[in-house]
Amino acid sequence: QEQNPNVITWFDELPYAWVPDPCSRTFMFNTLVEPWNDPEMRWAINYAIDRDQIVEIAYEGTTLKSRHFFPAYPPLDALVDAAIEAGAWDLDQLWTTDPAKAKEIIESKGYVMNDSSGYYEKDGEELGLEITTHEAFIEKQRIAAVLVEQFQAVGINATNRNEAGGTWNDNREMGNFESQMNWEGCASVNEPWASSDLFNTKWVKPQGERSSQNEGRWSGEKADQYSALIDEMGVLPLGDPRVEELFIEASKIFFEELPIIPVTQAKKIIPFDTTYWTGWPTFENDYLHPPTWWQSTHAIIHNLEPTGAQ
Repeated sequence: QEQNPNVITWFDELPYAWVPDPCSRTFMFNTLVEPWNDPEMRWAINYAIDRDQIVEIAYEGTTLKSRHFFPAYPPLDALVDAAIEAGAWDLDQLWTTDPAKAKEIIESKGYVMNDSSGYYEKDGEELGLEITTHEAFIEKQRIAAVLVEQFQAVGINATNRNEAGGTWNDNREMGNFESQMNWEGCASVNEPWASSDLFNTKWVKPQGERSSQNEGRWSGEKADQYSALIDEMGVLPLGDPRVEELFIEASKIFFEELPIIPVTQAKKIIPFDTTYWTGWPTFENDYLHPPTWWQSTHAIIHNLEPTGAQ
């Protein structure tokens, strides 16, 4: 705006960006890879994460931390509110950054700190964690860079590797990864089933076979219980009160197991120039979301009014 005061974004001040995009940002484990097949170790990773620091450093304050893998849209927020109120998961626990707790869990699994390297070891092997990111998506790379520092601070020799888009996606679907910083859970916008079903055990394939969903290959007794609840939800009509009940029950299992970790809401800084046209969507004029690369763009165009400027 210093160069062009007629440029506007969704918000007039921080976070400026339109938040959220439908695909929240999540940290996904390959649950076939030890020790991340252990839910307690996955929770250790969660305790190492400082989401406020990620928002501050990776996003420069332009987004919000996530309560769930859903985008923070009103119909989904209502479900999340109900589930948290029912005790399906403890939001304070999810958002707690506790390096000491992370170390306590790691050490309970038999890992011992090597004071020379600063990393944990077990049976002669160093505890590491490779985070792969898509080379085209700077946002996820910036998150991963912060995560690497946070994980190393608790004694995990974490690294980040960028991969070409095709390679990254193939490795994701074939299960050839240890962890990914991605957007797993992207589907729901006004009801819970579409995203929740992505973690259904019906999608699980052996490592080396292509899987279109549940690429983290979350499975086992708890995952099967979760999947049965989601299957029951999937045949109900929208508005059925049983949908919320099933979501709450399934959420208890999901957050106990934590196959993916909700990190942040996705943001998009979409500038509009009001020199010649007004009526662009903003937080104050929120008749529509602002992306111009979706099929709804025509509705934005129809809403614009000329300013008369030459």
